[in-house]
Amino acid sequence: MVPLVAVGALFVIGGALIRPRPRPDERRATGTVVESGSGYALGDPAWVCTIEFHDSAGAVRRFQPPLTSARRRAVGTPVAVAYSPSDPAGTARKTDGLDGSLHWVVMGVGAALVVAGLLL
Repeated sequence: MVPLVAVGALFVIGGALIRPRPRPDERRATGTVVESGSGYALGDPAWVCTIEFHDSAGAVRRFQPPLTSARRRAVGTPVAVAYSPSDPAGTARKTDGLDGSLHWVVMGVGAALVVAGLLL
């Protein structure tokens, strides 16, 4: 079925487009959840958190990941962080959980749709 293949291809392309782009000078660190609170995303309750980490210069940095969660992250929970030393505040991102793998999920769904469309 051509429509299924086309939709699957769009998912694969979309997943590739939302893939985090590593920077040449990217560094990794372990951060900690320092705040966790509730909010709303698309009208539904969601949990947002603030993550704190130390950059390569030893400065403390804080950021909020763009993705919200349906479950609360406990304060003190360690999380993997990637950032660029040239702009730690502007490039910090969470790299574990859904934040680090959403693009793979989207591309996997797309690939499954393409295969299903070709087999039907």
